Amino acid sequence: MTNLIKTSNLKNKSYFYHLKFLLSKIILMKITGETKRIKPKYTQTVRIPKKFKSLFWDCPNGKTYLEKFILRILNYGSFKDIKWLYKKYKNETFDIITRYDDIKKGVKFWIKFWHERGD
Repeated sequence: MTNLIKTSNLKNKSYFYHLKFLLSKIILMKITGETKRIKPKYTQTVRIPKKFKSLFWDCPNGKTYLEKFILRILNYGSFKDIKWLYKKYKNETFDIITRYDDIKKGVKFWIKFWHERGD
């Protein structure tokens, strides 16, 4: 791992951040022995807009189920993307942030703020 970091030019720092995050989750699961699987509630298929294609590298057909779409944008999208997502899927987005613990606090704050304001 250290050789990889030294030899790369670290242009893609987010990759290393997410790798570190995933490794910490795996270690925590091994220590606590817990795995919390949440069954998807929103399983209807949605078309992935072109502006989000880079976030859905594992969906070659351009479609995914709604819950995966929302989670991926909440975890990897920009503020502008999250605001767009909330306007399009208000109730689903609010429900998902209440069910998943691993969504960033700042994202949860804005979704709750918009929800309470009635946006």
